[in-house]
Amino acid sequence: MPTLPPPRAKNKKYAAVLVGFGYWGPILARVINQSRDFYLFAIVDKDESKKEIIWAQYPGVLWHGDVDQVNFDKVDIAFIATPAKSHFDLAKFFLNKNVNVWLEKPACTSFAEAQSLVSLASERQLLIVVDHPYVFHPAIKEIKNLIQSHKLGNIFYYESSRANLGIFQNDVDVLWDLVVHDISIIGELFPDLVPEVKSAYAHNPLAKFGSNASMVSAQLLYPNGMMVSIDANWLSPIKIRRTVIGGEKATVIFDDSEVIEKVKIYEQEFTSNQSFEITQEMQVGFRSGDIYVPRLSSREALVIAVEQLAETLESGVKYPNELSRQLPVIRILEDIQRRIEKSD
Repeated sequence: MPTLPPPRAKNKKYAAVLVGFGYWGPILARVINQSRDFYLFAIVDKDESKKEIIWAQYPGVLWHGDVDQVNFDKVDIAFIATPAKSHFDLAKFFLNKNVNVWLEKPACTSFAEAQSLVSLASERQLLIVVDHPYVFHPAIKEIKNLIQSHKLGNIFYYESSRANLGIFQNDVDVLWDLVVHDISIIGELFPDLVPEVKSAYAHNPLAKFGSNASMVSAQLLYPNGMMVSIDANWLSPIKIRRTVIGGEKATVIFDDSEVIEKVKIYEQEFTSNQSFEITQEMQVGFRSGDIYVPRLSSREALVIAVEQLAETLESGVKYPNELSRQLPVIRILEDIQRRIEKSD
């Protein structure tokens, strides 16, 4: 049974405490443990039966049943991977102990809570970030380059389907669990654009079992004329992670369930065949071209995110997933939630 914290590994700068060892916690633990800059100082989980698992995988790492037992003077950052309803209180707790904070998505379930945490972190000159992994995904970086280089032309639409069986969460619904990914992706691809929520519907066929809404469909219109349609579903027997971004010159399909060819670019261009003066109505022509599959890095987005976090802690360079920069994601999710409630 470990009684002393693990020795600080050579060249590893930052001691991390991980709070929560449920679904996402073990994944975070692996990435932290393998990183070049962070080392696991302690893991906190109220389930005492997990400490043997933790010690078997990470010998020497301290296990605590409560955050009050953490030696805050020895910790640089807290990675919080607990249910969303606990994020606000835990983040506030660690910030008040002068510890930087990483929050699993969703960072909070209200804009007011998230804004309060941003203010507290700023006051204490600490870093608070949210785990929106797709912001660092090599595929999203490639698509962003295509958009910024105008290879897609004007963007007409963004369509996304996200589905998998469970995990049925008792504190958030599928909107905050899956749709959050697309809102963060769009925020990365089209920063500073605020959409209008045109329609949003949620369905909860498992309500009698006490489940939250497991199906949602939302349609948003962005100021650049891009129509967004997002469908998310906890009930599907297969995992789907498919996004289509259609432009004037080309269409991109990003399928994250693919192992190798995650991104495909379809050349297709829409042009007017004749002038309005000649035909009295606009005639649209369509030209189909080649299909390209760009070579992408195979590096895990979460690994990249943790690496860049260390760079931010060391140099102060801006971090894409700083909560202050991701506040619009929470505001848009709240707007969708309000539209859902109106449609009920």
